Amino acid sequence: MASEHIGAIEIGLVGLGRMGSAIAGRLLECGYALRVYDQDAHAIERVVQRGARAAATPADTAQAGGIVISSVTDAAGVDAICAGEGGLLRTLRGGTHIGMSTLSPQAAADLARRHEEAGVRYVSAPVQGRPAAAGTGQLVGWVSGPRDAQAQAVLEALCRKVFWLSEDAAAGPATKLAINFLMFGNVALMAEAFAYVERHGIAQQAFAEGLTDTVFAAPFFRNFAAALCAQEQAAQGSDIALAHKDFKLLVGSEPHPELLPSAHRMHEIYQRAMDEGLAELDPAAVRRLFARPA
Repeated sequence: MASEHIGAIEIGLVGLGRMGSAIAGRLLECGYALRVYDQDAHAIERVVQRGARAAATPADTAQAGGIVISSVTDAAGVDAICAGEGGLLRTLRGGTHIGMSTLSPQAAADLARRHEEAGVRYVSAPVQGRPAAAGTGQLVGWVSGPRDAQAQAVLEALCRKVFWLSEDAAAGPATKLAINFLMFGNVALMAEAFAYVERHGIAQQAFAEGLTDTVFAAPFFRNFAAALCAQEQAAQGSDIALAHKDFKLLVGSEPHPELLPSAHRMHEIYQRAMDEGLAELDPAAVRRLFARPA
């Protein structure tokens, strides 16, 4: 439990977007002291009002031997918060950086090497789940890198299940990309199927009920079937831009394209969705790509 470690250290948190803010709320609720940084001063202030302390730079969130969590969008963002005078590697020597961003396996391996050179442990911990799950400690963590008892306790405060996969930092991102391939790929397949039966005059709700009451009864399929029936557009967590980013990372991480043929096709679908201005919508909005031509 997190309470066993309360007061031992102050955790740093860099990145206060939807997920990072939810992580901050959960850690504060668990009793951890928290020092936070984001480029958006308003985001910092909202978390400070809940009990965190503000930091002026990523480096200011860290202390020697401590723990810093990062929740930023991509590898370039992680590089920016780690390097230079204001970077957390300057002040975290002997400590642990838990990176929750979904990166390419290659980027994670490079980060691990640079952290090791700076005397910092890098734990790659991309998580599965929406911000609401982070706020209630119901994420799933796909974790790789050096085992660390304090990092384990922090992750257990945020996750209902933590899978330590390997000492190799690339393992967590590779696993997360594979899972997102299955998730977002199935969303696109479902969207195509729903559009197909609609063109044949089949009631969407009847199709959804039959589908999710038989071979596709898992909550994931139920949720997206409901979104497809409702023609849902607003993103509830992930959006099309995020799905597109992860497919780009996935296909870019495999030097032999013929080994990921379905992933390449899904990348094309989500690229088309991006080109049609759907980036900020829920992944279920890819259904628009399969509508009957005007």
